[in-house]
Amino acid sequence: MPAIPRFQAPLSFAEMREAWLANQHGAHEPWPEFARQFTRYLGTPYAVPTPSGRAGLAALLYAFDFPPGSEVIVPALTFHSVPAAVTQAGLRPRFVDIDPSTCCLDPAGLEAAVNPSTRAVIATHLYGRACDMERIARLAAEHGWKVIEDCAQSCGGGYRGRRLGSLGDAAYFSFGPTKNLSALWAGMITADSEPLIRRAAEWLSRLPRISTMALARRAIFALGMRGATQSLIWRGLMFPALKLFARFKIDPIEALTEETPQAEPGSDRPAYWMPGPFQGAVAQSQLAKLDHENGLRIRNGKLLRQLLEGTPGLQIPAAAPEGENIFMSFPVHVADRDRFRRRLLHLGVDTASGYMSACHTLPQYQPQAAAAPCALEAIPRMVHLPVYPALTSEQIEWIAQAVRTALTQ
Repeated sequence: MPAIPRFQAPLSFAEMREAWLANQHGAHEPWPEFARQFTRYLGTPYAVPTPSGRAGLAALLYAFDFPPGSEVIVPALTFHSVPAAVTQAGLRPRFVDIDPSTCCLDPAGLEAAVNPSTRAVIATHLYGRACDMERIARLAAEHGWKVIEDCAQSCGGGYRGRRLGSLGDAAYFSFGPTKNLSALWAGMITADSEPLIRRAAEWLSRLPRISTMALARRAIFALGMRGATQSLIWRGLMFPALKLFARFKIDPIEALTEETPQAEPGSDRPAYWMPGPFQGAVAQSQLAKLDHENGLRIRNGKLLRQLLEGTPGLQIPAAAPEGENIFMSFPVHVADRDRFRRRLLHLGVDTASGYMSACHTLPQYQPQAAAAPCALEAIPRMVHLPVYPALTSEQIEWIAQAVRTALTQ
């Protein structure tokens, strides 16, 4: 029986070493060079590095300079840091339900959310799947909203022949340790307006540069994640430990990898550190292989979808037009998530429940659970199956067989 990890961290020791050497001997500053490469890759005129995706959103909200108390439309199913960044900018998140077939923002709900105080909509391309940007852009144009693309889980994805991140007024990217382009928790913002990107860069310029010690801790953590998923360690140590913890409904990997920002002293605001040159060199290395890695994700996602289509008791992602889903993950919905995950684990397949929240139900946002029933229903039923580039076709077939077995046991 195979022992298949839920993910494989994209950064290896060899790649970090090569990036370090390139940084030491390179003729250009890594981040400006990466920004130039990134803008060419996306087809956008301006890009600026950030400490993280959340910091990128914060910088953009500062740059747009919306009136205090303005509403920003946010998908009800999203990472908790998105509405948190909105409120910390003095704005109010307004939650709109998702399309259950894609997990992305539902344009029909967006139409119902029209409000005179709305200034922007955050279009989250969730799990690598492109939003319906045509309808979102049309509604935004009708009402004078700004469109901010959340590309934290969709770097390299597309929509109707264009790269995600080049379709709205601005976009932000996350290069965290489990993302398909990883640069040790850095990020990037893009925009088509020079004054906007200049204001965002002004906000970012006030942040301190990451220390050598903090960067070393991040590198060690990333290498530890990579090492833990190597066959010998995973099979001999990690897999038995996960089975043991599963008996107590504990997921140690999710506890260790949740991206909770460190708070500033005496404040509930996150502490941001601008990325250093080494991270820029890593980002360049990662960008060079991004399309190849995304192609493998798409191959695996399509095969897994084909093998699981029509399986009783299982809801799988709806088919997307070519190139509009890069399968950062493969979310399925089942009736009993915890039982299903435990069964898969005993069949040799590790899975994740994900970090997304039905944010509209959190106390600080004045819960209106009935306003987003699809997001509320999705959270307790969602399981993320492995679909990362290193998986072979044979492993994908094993995952599909294990899913069918787990549903019938």
